[in-house]
Amino acid sequence: MSKDLIFSSIKTIAFLIVLSGCSSTKTENLPEDYEGVSLSENEADRSKKSINISADDNPDAYGPDLNQNSDYQSIKVREPVIGIVLGPGLYRTSIAVGILKELEKANIRPHIITGFGMGAVVSFIYAKSKNAEILEWELFNFYRKVKRVTPYSKNWKKIFVEYFSNRYGDIKLETTELTFLFPALKRDKKMKLSYIRRGKFKELLSSLVGLSKSTCSQRYCNAMLSSEFNLSSIKDLGADILIFIDSMGNRVNVDTSGGHVLGIYNKIKGVLDSGKMNFDIKVEITEPSDSIDNLGSVSEFIKLGEKRGRLLISELNDGIKLWKENHR
Repeated sequence: MSKDLIFSSIKTIAFLIVLSGCSSTKTENLPEDYEGVSLSENEADRSKKSINISADDNPDAYGPDLNQNSDYQSIKVREPVIGIVLGPGLYRTSIAVGILKELEKANIRPHIITGFGMGAVVSFIYAKSKNAEILEWELFNFYRKVKRVTPYSKNWKKIFVEYFSNRYGDIKLETTELTFLFPALKRDKKMKLSYIRRGKFKELLSSLVGLSKSTCSQRYCNAMLSSEFNLSSIKDLGADILIFIDSMGNRVNVDTSGGHVLGIYNKIKGVLDSGKMNFDIKVEITEPSDSIDNLGSVSEFIKLGEKRGRLLISELNDGIKLWKENHR
């Protein structure tokens, strides 16, 4: 046999061996029966150019569950920002303690809080502590110190400013746990009501004890001297649902504070009852008609607050539900 023939035969045998090896390559790793996807052997061999999904395949086998119970079916709405405004009422503002206790039990907390007169102190303590029990303890400590002192007398004002300055004076408004707004009439803005958000609490305390323009501090006057209580600013600052707590009752009367104090509070009540205030929910305490300067009724005031707070929870939950429906 010639060399050329032998060499040609060797090439032919080598080609057949290589061809046999390629045809016996394992195909067990090729996808054959994925749920919802059908790949034939020929399709796999055609460089995977296409994937055919048959009409009988289950469309729910892939991706998120889009049934009615799926989170993807509903747009999640944020929780509304709740604001609370405590109206003035001297010792009757203790009603707020009971209301805040009930809200805490229902795991409801305001995001923004403010108050007028004694309500400013009550709301500041709560903004700092976020705890109605601490608030109650602080108020009772103060009440013990002024038990036999006529409200708004010279001695009472001194005790008031010293006590709350020592306890909370150096705390800055902007550092409270809840957003706290201090209402005051700013003298540099022609006695316009402003909500102050920065500065030390003690710098504002003295404005709370002055019930006439002649007793204003250098920069601020008591917000209770305003002819209107502008709550729209609180809405502008982010409150979606605003609750106003009116602790004055049907009738304002005093035991020891005198006609001047009674006149100031009756004027304020007239403003509050005018219907010009911008709030969503009003909490009214219509009974009893105990004097606003009667410390002996504080425990009853707190119990009344608890009673009204339980009613508020239902009303507030309805308000939250309606707000969410309107903001989907």
